[in-house]
Amino acid sequence: MMITSFLIISGCNNDDDNNTTVQQNSFLKIGDNEYELKAGLIEDYGLYEPGLYNFDITLISSNVVEVDGEPFPEDQIVNAIYFELFTDSQTDLSTGVYSLVDFQNIGNQTFELCEISENVDVNSVEETGTFTGLVSGTLEVVANGPEYEFQFSGVDNLGQDISGSYQGNLNSVLIE
Repeated sequence: MMITSFLIISGCNNDDDNNTTVQQNSFLKIGDNEYELKAGLIEDYGLYEPGLYNFDITLISSNVVEVDGEPFPEDQIVNAIYFELFTDSQTDLSTGVYSLVDFQNIGNQTFELCEISENVDVNSVEETGTFTGLVSGTLEVVANGPEYEFQFSGVDNLGQDISGSYQGNLNSVLIE
């Protein structure tokens, strides 16, 4: 379900040939559990509406390799967070704070979707694990490409506090 939506994407282009650099302080905290984030992906969906562009990012607890031309985690059990972001920049994410909004309120520096995956077995047909979504929260883009820095926090639909940070490269996923 969710892992498929953000990892089994057609046409992966890894600009860094799997030599992603991620800082040690990159983590995802879900309630009381904390997971190291080892890799990140960025998808450029381009123009959403005049003056507004859509970029999606996925931050994951596993290194990602290319399998049959598509990104796939090296680890069998993964934890991840996915954001669908909107910005007025055509070429990259603008720095600043992005807020979670309802779909009808999408605008500059907002996101309308954030999904969290915890202890997901990517080799299971049922994709076992816990899938939640943020109901409130923010993501701050501190620095953008080639090395990105993100800080995020919020509350998911189970009432758990979600927080984390990521500093490192993002692998580009080509949209076909």
